[in-house]
Amino acid sequence: MAIYVHGTPLPVDSPTKLVVQGPYAYIRNPMAIPGLGQGFSVALFFSSIEITIHILVGLIIWVLSIKPMEESYLVDYFSNEFEHYKLYVKCWIPIIKIM
Repeated sequence: MAIYVHGTPLPVDSPTKLVVQGPYAYIRNPMAIPGLGQGFSVALFFSSIEITIHILVGLIIWVLSIKPMEESYLVDYFSNEFEHYKLYVKCWIPIIKIM
C-alpha cells in the first residue's frame, strides 16, 4: 500500500485510493490468509484440537461480523470501484493470472 497509494492498513494513515495492485490483485485479504495458515500450522505442529477450534471460531467471527463491516465501509468510501473489484477478486480464493 505504501508503494502504490502512499498509505498503510492503519486507520490513521489509510490510502485515499483503492489498492488493487500487488497481492490485492489476486486476493482481497492477503494478510488474513497467511495468518490463518500460520494458526493452522501451529495447531498441526502441536496436534492441538483446541488451537484449531480457536482459529475456526476467530474465522467465523471475522466472516460474520468484521468482514461485513469492513466491506460496507469500503463500499461507502470507494463506491462502484470497490463493487467492481469485489466481482473479480475473491475474498478467500486467490485468482491466477496467466500472462
